[in-house]
Amino acid sequence: MLVRIITGLVLAPAAVWGILWAPKPVMLAVLVLAAGRCADELVRMFPVIRPRDRFLVAAQASAIACSPLFGWQAFAIVLALSTAFWLGACLVEPGDLAQAAQRAALGALGMVY
Repeated sequence: MLVRIITGLVLAPAAVWGILWAPKPVMLAVLVLAAGRCADELVRMFPVIRPRDRFLVAAQASAIACSPLFGWQAFAIVLALSTAFWLGACLVEPGDLAQAAQRAALGALGMVY
């Protein structure tokens, strides 16, 4: 418990600075890294997702996370294209169709998460 308290005391000033005064490129970098890491962490919980799939989901989640900076139209386009690409990539690969459907659903969940 002591380690968590010390970590919180050390990281709290950095978080406050990042939220209130960080330049836009720094916030974008943090956002992109966090989105990719969160998506990767989510899909790692499921054994049906392969390592290459984890990379694709993390990259697409990062693209989705930073797309609102270019307007909400860009966000909608990137979200739709990423989802369509992911679903197509899962269904085109040879193998069990039920497993492909599971991978597609979990990957789409990871991107949106």
